[in-house]
Amino acid sequence: MNIPRIHLKAKLAMAVATSALLPTTLIAPMGDTPWPQNLSTWLLPMAAILAASMAALATWLLCREENKQFASSHFRAAIDCSGDMILLVDRKKMQNIEANETACRLLGYQREELLAQTPFQLAVGISKEKMVQNFNALFSSTMGIQRAEVVFRKKDGGEIPVELSRRAILDQGRELILTTARDISDQKAAQRTLADTHEQLKRGMVVVEPHHRQTLLLSRMSGMLQSCLTQDEAFDTVARFGAQLFPEDAGTVYLMAASRDELTAMGGWGKNRRSEPHFPPQQCWGLRTGHAHSVNNISFDNLCGHFPKDVSGGQTI
Repeated sequence: MNIPRIHLKAKLAMAVATSALLPTTLIAPMGDTPWPQNLSTWLLPMAAILAASMAALATWLLCREENKQFASSHFRAAIDCSGDMILLVDRKKMQNIEANETACRLLGYQREELLAQTPFQLAVGISKEKMVQNFNALFSSTMGIQRAEVVFRKKDGGEIPVELSRRAILDQGRELILTTARDISDQKAAQRTLADTHEQLKRGMVVVEPHHRQTLLLSRMSGMLQSCLTQDEAFDTVARFGAQLFPEDAGTVYLMAASRDELTAMGGWGKNRRSEPHFPPQQCWGLRTGHAHSVNNISFDNLCGHFPKDVSGGQTI
């Protein structure tokens, strides 16, 4: 049977203790002359003390080994319950020497397979040389801590963005790196969604902003018209706001005569105003139909009579 080393030490210590308590006649030298009485009296208590010390040492060693096993099992249970990936790396060997259950599950490896991987095999886009530089900087840092966002490669080739923290550890002369990595896939997806939403809002503002501006201008024009005292002020106000509402177009404002048989131009904006200064209402399709009339192509749309025949298009209201 394979007996643990610490148990073997304990048995050896107990054997030494038992032999030390034997009568002094059993350990006297061979020959006719026994040990002097005073020497035997001195050795017996010393042997008892030695035996007790060896027994106590054996018990302490046995308890320490059991405590180590107990602590190790609880440590394993603790890191396996963590929601973050935990990896322990041997700096000298550049090899994973420990991994928790979360790391195995998220990366798709069995524990033995994951321990066979090197840190730079797991990290996407990071070479061995770069990894060595990172580890050297970690151990030379006064804090002994590194934080970064990297991408881990899964067994099936997929990728997981992680936020990792590295800590330098010295254990009985061994240089170890404790790496804790948190899956931030959901966080990255939320950031992409937020960025897409922001872009959509920007595109929407491009469409909405001109309409909002036009609404404000119309509201201001309405207030100004209500404050005008004469027709000239009113037509001048319409012309000024028309230039702001339609900055790329030309327009003319007409006044219909009380007899309703003629319209007269009273003002306008833009450099290329082509409409006639006077015309009868029958020449305007907008007045005849009762709603706005647009001409986008003179080959297909009816052109109002108060526009010249060579005009490319327009709108009457």
